[in-house]
Amino acid sequence: EIPRVTGVQTCALPICLLCLVTGSKRDKVRALFQLCDLDASGEIDHEEFYQLLRFLHLELPNAQRALKVDKGSETAAIEQMSDEALHAMARAIVNKLDIDGNGEISLDELMAWFDGNPDADVTDLFSLLRSVVDSTGALIEK
Repeated sequence: EIPRVTGVQTCALPICLLCLVTGSKRDKVRALFQLCDLDASGEIDHEEFYQLLRFLHLELPNAQRALKVDKGSETAAIEQMSDEALHAMARAIVNKLDIDGNGEISLDELMAWFDGNPDADVTDLFSLLRSVVDSTGALIEK
């Protein structure tokens, strides 16, 4: 068995990252899905999406500063989010994308959202987040 790193086969990680940078939109959605599906179950649940948001919460501000693309108040807002807010956001995203109502997001459900939002850039996960949370950080009702 090939070892896994956060649900992605170790040898598949570079392929996922390459797809996120150079692939077609469908390839990017597939790669994003594989990176989020930590237990490789074929579906993303609230906890898996929370882990992604938590990682972004911790690492994105550092990366923005290191790359000198710090967005000031946006970066500060990201850093100030509580675990409760991240959990609420993860639940809201799963609820928004969960078409069949099983509490998890399948690849088809994620594809359907991106197909329905053609201007959304897969590498800018914040287009999805903005559809769930308003500029004040309050959840937008479904």
